[in-house]
Amino acid sequence: MGPKRLIQFAVSLAVLDLLAGGYLDAAAREHLRQRLQGSDDGNVLSVVHEIATFAYLVRRGLNPEPLFLGKASPDEIRAYWHGELIPVQCKVKVSGAGRAQKTVSLAAFISLAGMVAHDIKVLGQPMAIRIGSTGSIPHSDIEFLRERAREAGARGRVRGVGPLLHRRGPRLYSMLARPLHGSFSVDEAKALVESFGCHSTFLFGDPRGQSDGYRLDGLVGIDVEASENTWPTLHRSINDAARQLGEGPPGLVAVHYADPVDDFDTILPRQLPLPVAMACVLAEHPHVAGVLISAEPSYALPGDMQPGEVRIFVADERVPLDFPLRTVAVTFPLDRIEAAVRQAGHLWPPSL
Repeated sequence: MGPKRLIQFAVSLAVLDLLAGGYLDAAAREHLRQRLQGSDDGNVLSVVHEIATFAYLVRRGLNPEPLFLGKASPDEIRAYWHGELIPVQCKVKVSGAGRAQKTVSLAAFISLAGMVAHDIKVLGQPMAIRIGSTGSIPHSDIEFLRERAREAGARGRVRGVGPLLHRRGPRLYSMLARPLHGSFSVDEAKALVESFGCHSTFLFGDPRGQSDGYRLDGLVGIDVEASENTWPTLHRSINDAARQLGEGPPGLVAVHYADPVDDFDTILPRQLPLPVAMACVLAEHPHVAGVLISAEPSYALPGDMQPGEVRIFVADERVPLDFPLRTVAVTFPLDRIEAAVRQAGHLWPPSL
């Protein structure tokens, strides 16, 4: 978790501390400390997501109760609107699960790109290094790929080299290196990254002056063939939450991806439009009033402090007309789902 993300988390934690009331007693603080300091990344991400969801519901005008501060509660959060109970289930998709088009986890990308960038700086020649893979990149291959990238950089520092092919076990990798020259501004950074044409790209450079932009020191790109449709895992998380909500009134399911996700519509490639698919899921589960999908912010570009994308889908019939999330959600009348699916060119009932 980087410093900018920590600021966001600190704000959410302050909201919890201010409004949790009697829920945040000594036992709850100790339970929270143990979860945040634990070695299980999934558990840490879960409590961070729960705290962020609590703060988000507060900002939207709801009155939430942080039941996740206790050790045994069927719901993570209970929210209230005009006295009406709305239970909330929180689910986290760990690093790597959010990559509809990217089968390298955020942690693996940061490790590999960071080490290759360090080696480019040591080389003393600005370089673009492109690493291609026919499948996912396991952590056990990171050091191997770093060495191949260092070799390619040394060979290609004058005229470029590659693509060079390398096999490691059943996996095939390619390596391409080109010398770089020039500079870039904050406004030019996004276009520069996109022009490199990789799924994940790390652009780095040192400031040239107060208003002179950045010296182009290097680009590290990782291009991985898509091999995962993440819709089944998202659908499974919603199904799990729906079962937990089954004993009470209709509630919300908040699913968070631990990776940045550029476009949530890619979660459902070449199938139904995501809003229609989510409406079908809401119709499938009468105890789910709405689904919130969020992702980690992306801080890859200089000066980029945009939050992660959030999409909200709400069933018209299951929340009050003045429910605060309606103003930021895609709402769908459940009695019109079949017509929407057929209009999108799919058979009814759809295969999700």
